[in-house]
Amino acid sequence: MTRNDVTELVVFNRMKKGITWASLAEACGKSVPWTTSALLGQHQMSPEQATTAGKMLDLPDDAVMLLQHVPYKGNEEWTTRLADDGVLTEKSAWHPWT
Repeated sequence: MTRNDVTELVVFNRMKKGITWASLAEACGKSVPWTTSALLGQHQMSPEQATTAGKMLDLPDDAVMLLQHVPYKGNEEWTTRLADDGVLTEKSAWHPWT
């Protein structure tokens, strides 16, 4: 299971069960924007937050574990697109101070 798989599962199960982002945020004790971002892969959740969300969304243990890990910041699609456009291969993109 990958982090992208978890995101897909979160989106699908939330819609299937009719759970709102606000109810997930309230249960996790965080704001709606933060909780939404965390569940979509942009923030690390505490074990308690991940377990709470996992129970509400019927997520498997592996998904709950991945919610607790520091996410890779950067969308793979955008990273690939930037590399294809030559942006990530330009020396100035990696070393703007040189």
